[in-house]
Amino acid sequence: MRTWSNTSRDDSRAEPRLGLALAVAWAALICGPGWAAAQGRATLDAGQFEILSGDRVVGTETFAIRRQGDEYMAVGRLTIEGGPDALRSVELGLRADADFLPRRYELRSLEGRPTNLAVGRSGRRLRLTNSTEEGERLTEFLAGPEMVLLERGVAHHYFFLVQRLARHRDPAGATLSALVPAEGRQVSVRVRGVAQDDLQIGGRTVSARRYDLEVAQEPVSVWVDGDAGRVLRVAVSTRGWSATRVPKE
Repeated sequence: MRTWSNTSRDDSRAEPRLGLALAVAWAALICGPGWAAAQGRATLDAGQFEILSGDRVVGTETFAIRRQGDEYMAVGRLTIEGGPDALRSVELGLRADADFLPRRYELRSLEGRPTNLAVGRSGRRLRLTNSTEEGERLTEFLAGPEMVLLERGVAHHYFFLVQRLARHRDPAGATLSALVPAEGRQVSVRVRGVAQDDLQIGGRTVSARRYDLEVAQEPVSVWVDGDAGRVLRVAVSTRGWSATRVPKE
């Protein structure tokens, strides 16, 4: 890993934005289920999570995941109330290749302290650019064949992790690495177990597959539907944090 800083902004060094394809994916997020239905199989998932800290609702995460050719794009908007920033709202977009490995990523703050994160892959390296009012910080990471991108507190990113695990003959015991852009670090992800479980979603009981993970030595449980791998719930018991899918009306 290499890190260097530049106190003056130099836009020529920043990774290119996700472009028109990302803008199209944003249409799914803004226009809702009707747009997604019209696009058929291109939209893999779209919806909203309710975020809880303990027993209190603290925010929402709205997202859309779309297939474009042999790539996958995910966009989201995360709004958290309370906490040290009083109100935190960010937009984020992720593009992955046919193997669900990250190619481009962007995060942009909408309220609070201005922050822009950009990740771009070149060969076997990922370059993370963190731009703030103080300047620009660049960090490079080696991008191995089992790397995923997981932003802390973002539930829909686990879709890409689950798709990677589906390629393992036996996911239990598998080990991957994850880039956490906002924290500027690479962490290990270990699968502690996989089991079938019943989950309450909007007052209904649904059958789900539960992945018990250890992300940077923190226990994380992820529930997905068995067919499409859509994320239904993510929970971190040690922090009392969870994100649960809101049923579509």
